[in-house]
Amino acid sequence: MSLKQVQKQKSMIRMEKMQEAAFGDDQVSEFKEAFEMFSGRKPTISKSEMRQVFKQYGVRISDDEFEKIFSEADTGGDNSLDFPEFVNMMNSRMRQTSSEEKLLKAFRTFDPEGKGFITTKEIQEALTTLGDPLNTREMSELLAIAETVPGEVRYQQFINALFMKK
Repeated sequence: MSLKQVQKQKSMIRMEKMQEAAFGDDQVSEFKEAFEMFSGRKPTISKSEMRQVFKQYGVRISDDEFEKIFSEADTGGDNSLDFPEFVNMMNSRMRQTSSEEKLLKAFRTFDPEGKGFITTKEIQEALTTLGDPLNTREMSELLAIAETVPGEVRYQQFINALFMKK
């Protein structure tokens, strides 16, 4: 079996696993359309092409973060993504976006007036008494990062810092 045949077989196995694990046929089809559009119907997308796609679609991501997610997705180590690698990268990005949205929604629960911040007292009370409570050390570490204005946690800044956004 040639190297190209082995790679194609591995690619087919990864596609099957993707469909079983995370996406329905419709989602995979949408990813396939996007991949073909971005790659110009080539079998791979280069790192520079993928970076351009992110810029073109307004995806705000630092160069370091882009390098990290691209490297994680580029399992072949050839500075390009085939379709299964592309889907894995998009899945990772979608999970991060979903986590950011959930965290923002949770913060907004404590900010019904939409001021953009929660008092340090409110966040301490919530995080040390609700759910899986933080201990004193954990709370101090969190506030060292989150409390950029004395007595306030500006949650959008905090979320941006957590997800390494500018």
